[in-house]
Amino acid sequence: MVRKPKAKASAAANVVAARERAQLLALAPMARQQRLLDRATDFFLAAERQDLAREEGEREIRAIRERVVEQVEAARVEAGAAVVAMLGEDESVGAVAERLGLRRADVQELRRLVRAQEPEPEREPVRGPGARGGVARSAAGSGAGAAVVASDAGDGGAAGGARPVVSGGAGGARPAGAAVSGGAGAEDVRGPGAGVV
Repeated sequence: MVRKPKAKASAAANVVAARERAQLLALAPMARQQRLLDRATDFFLAAERQDLAREEGEREIRAIRERVVEQVEAARVEAGAAVVAMLGEDESVGAVAERLGLRRADVQELRRLVRAQEPEPEREPVRGPGARGGVARSAAGSGAGAAVVASDAGDGGAAGGARPVVSGGAGGARPAGAAVSGGAGAEDVRGPGAGVV
């Protein structure tokens, strides 16, 4: 009967050992899952840095390309200015092309490029018949004294355009709403939008 207490102690030790073994077996997959989670986190952070680096690189490449295009265009305009200066020395296109080792078409293209860069001279706006704020323009008639009048209001006539004004005799045909200037018997008939001669 002496062995019974020893058997109880041995059974208790077996339970403790079994529990420790079960805990170790349970902890191993949990530790593995934690390691996998850590590696996955590292992967996603590296992938995000990769995307950011790619976007930054593409942005820098675009900026460099734009700068290079501007520099190339500026140098091309400068070369064109030299060609135009040579042409200004009474050199023919063929002679300049031969001197520079270019084709005639290249010389002409450089000349066009430089001309396109020059600011256009300001021109007086040409106002046609019927334009708002029109200006009276006289047409040299053959003895009839005809003139063309553009409406200041831009709403006279069927098309809002210029109307002939006949001046001179008292019996001349006069369109409705037209300003008429003439001799002693002339009358001034003005409708809406009548211009000034």
